[in-house]
Amino acid sequence: MFTRRILGAALAVVACSVPASATISYYVEDVNGFNLASTGLTVVPASFNSLSGTFTSTTIAGITFAGFDGALNPANLTALANPGGGWPAGALLARAANGGGITITFPASVKAFYFTASFVGGSFNPFFRLAPTTAADNTVRDVQIAVADTPYFIGVVADQDILTATLSFPFNSSVAVEIGGFAIKTPNIEVSDAPEPAALLLTSVGLIALGFLGRRASRR
Repeated sequence: MFTRRILGAALAVVACSVPASATISYYVEDVNGFNLASTGLTVVPASFNSLSGTFTSTTIAGITFAGFDGALNPANLTALANPGGGWPAGALLARAANGGGITITFPASVKAFYFTASFVGGSFNPFFRLAPTTAADNTVRDVQIAVADTPYFIGVVADQDILTATLSFPFNSSVAVEIGGFAIKTPNIEVSDAPEPAALLLTSVGLIALGFLGRRASRR
């Protein structure tokens, strides 16, 4: 009976250590909120300054940016000079007209990312379709913005590693999307938020063995 109680508790602890669905938070025009939510993470910028011309994909600081058209086929991205105004310093990356967007693939251990974005042209009510993906969450979300050609700060923070993100428009329209000031945020030191299930199980087995030996010693 003693062994069964201990084993049941051990399995319950292991089950609780399995990650639940991811929590992904958005910060539109809320730099302070984003910084507070991502405190303790290290910033790794991805500068577009070395890019020129057009290309279908590029990898910077371990982050891959790839263009796609309205039919989800590979499509050109374009490096643009900084237009000034509300844009942060550095060149911009744009997915030219004819719809589509940009797929972003992250390296390991990315818990947050941020950038400045706007769209050019189009007459519909403007919003981005931004879809960050973790191992437990691939929900599509729309990020509302108010004015075309106005750069907006967008930050994303997750409690699990962010694997990819897709920035696009929900229609195959003639608008273009532009991004700049892109950066990711990662932990300074790789520390697991919860003990590994295998480690918990090993610890529990050790407790069971100690309890069994203790009972034998008390009988003697």
